[in-house]
Amino acid sequence: MNQDQIKEKLLMIEKPDTDFSVVLSGKSSTKVNGLYKISSKEIILHNQNFHSDEELIYTAIHEYAHHLICEKSPSIPNTRAHTIQFWTKFHELLDTAESLGIYKNIFETNKEFIALTERFRSLMPQNGEIFLEMGKLIREGQELCTKYHVRFEDFIDRALGMPRKTAFAAAQAFSYQLTPDFGWENLSLLGGIRSQETRNACIEAIHAGKTHEQIRNIIRPASKHENPKALLIKEKQRLERTIDYLKNKLEIVEKKLSEMETNNDESHNS
Repeated sequence: MNQDQIKEKLLMIEKPDTDFSVVLSGKSSTKVNGLYKISSKEIILHNQNFHSDEELIYTAIHEYAHHLICEKSPSIPNTRAHTIQFWTKFHELLDTAESLGIYKNIFETNKEFIALTERFRSLMPQNGEIFLEMGKLIREGQELCTKYHVRFEDFIDRALGMPRKTAFAAAQAFSYQLTPDFGWENLSLLGGIRSQETRNACIEAIHAGKTHEQIRNIIRPASKHENPKALLIKEKQRLERTIDYLKNKLEIVEKKLSEMETNNDESHNS
């Protein structure tokens, strides 16, 4: 598969607002399979890393997701490239690529992967039951804390020795009467959602086989309607606050260094 064919397939998956190019480096890399250059809008693929066209197109879609995210961003691209929004977009592109026959999902076609996935999923109701039972016991602990006038958070921290976030999510999952079939991780996620409407949307997404990143994007969707200028002003203000903080911190460090040097000089003189 050459670079023109790769670009053609990417355009079939989703049309971009801005043009981009695909470059096959003709090299191998031990660090990355590919990368996206924001300034030149280039998708670089180290094609000697791949054993098949499936691997190649998978990485191409990954880098294409970066292009689509960056072109939609009105502000300076985030230094953290792999955000929830990125993974959501990437998995959406993979779903589309699979439906068009551009990419084949080995996890749904390979017998060994199918068997292993079924074995794993069979465990989910069991650990879901444990999670909900834990939530029930935490609720009982909360009632005891009220009875004896002690802090519930202290009970979680010192008696149970578990993260508060997990404890609260388990208690809420029990209170929401969620079923154990969701499994531990999904129950933990759902238990942390207060809005019933959002929780129901996430439940539908779980049943539809969406990834955790896609589900998290339902909980905290990226802003689509904020004015680009307003976003840039916010970014400017954030950077100014960061610069002021670093300047103050630098002054403190320089002062301490100066004091240490003065003390060293005095000790030598004595």
